[in-house]
Amino acid sequence: MLKTLVYTVAAAILAVTGFNTYLIASGQASPTTVVETVAVYAVIVILAGAAFVKAVGSPGFRLPSFGKRKKAEQDAWDSLDSKLDTLSGETDSLKDELHETADDIKDSIQELRDRIDEPPTPDAWVASINSLDENGKLVKVYDLPPEDTVEEALASAHGSLMARDTEDRHVDNARITIAPVYF
Repeated sequence: MLKTLVYTVAAAILAVTGFNTYLIASGQASPTTVVETVAVYAVIVILAGAAFVKAVGSPGFRLPSFGKRKKAEQDAWDSLDSKLDTLSGETDSLKDELHETADDIKDSIQELRDRIDEPPTPDAWVASINSLDENGKLVKVYDLPPEDTVEEALASAHGSLMARDTEDRHVDNARITIAPVYF
């Protein structure tokens, strides 16, 4: 039962990793998906290396001997040590690369959070004179020129409404809205 559970979980992890690999290859992956996939591949490489070392170190494992057994065994062990050192170096390099990628992603996320926390300052403010229709919704009558501050835009709108009233061109149910403008 335990083996079935282990194999089922391993198959599920491999399926998710395969799908994540597809997402990375097709350019649809998010940064967290990339980090997750790299981490799973790193674990797979480490587990494969550990299984290889365990298999080679077992008493049942014998390298083939051709005549000079001592020299052949020594050469095989030297070759194996070299390969294990290479594998260990690649694992360490992959681990370092993974940490660098994670740090880069964290920096990018922090940069985005900083941008969100500090919205850009508008270049100007535009006041609009509106009226209400029969359903109570705003209908724009006209816009005024941009002003440097909200107070100036509001004062300009009040002045415009008073000027229209003195000219008998008043706006029924007048409403003023102020909107930021970015150049």
